[in-house]
Amino acid sequence: MGPYLAVVNPVLWEIGHVAWFHEYWTLRHAAGHTPLIERCDRLWDSSAVPHATRWHLDLPDRTGTRGYMADVLARQQQMLGRGVDDATCYFYDLSVRHEDMHVEALTYMRQKVLRGGCWATSARIARPAYRNFFTLDRSDVFAGFRTCAM
Repeated sequence: MGPYLAVVNPVLWEIGHVAWFHEYWTLRHAAGHTPLIERCDRLWDSSAVPHATRWHLDLPDRTGTRGYMADVLARQQQMLGRGVDDATCYFYDLSVRHEDMHVEALTYMRQKVLRGGCWATSARIARPAYRNFFTLDRSDVFAGFRTCAM
């Protein structure tokens, strides 16, 4: 899982949480389905799972987490294939926007954990003490702007 950092979540938890959010709002709340994983609320409900404990949870491994995501998506596709009303559509929109937020968090996490620079990293804040994933001369790589402490 990597070292505990107060400003990011473990990657595997983050990915599972996004799938859980989709399942919770689109399949369980809007469609009345039962959870795909019995203990999913105890693993990925960010309102109930304290941040510092997320590194110590008995999460499914990568294959299990990806399988969970695929199952959620397959069930969403089935629901959408039958058509959904405007009230249900709201929860799909909510889930997609929530996922977008977590994509940004994963980008931030990658930069924070790797302390990576890219061609957009200002020479003023690039430091030899930072372990840059890509060197500053790699102008073909763009991973966003540096978000580490300056």
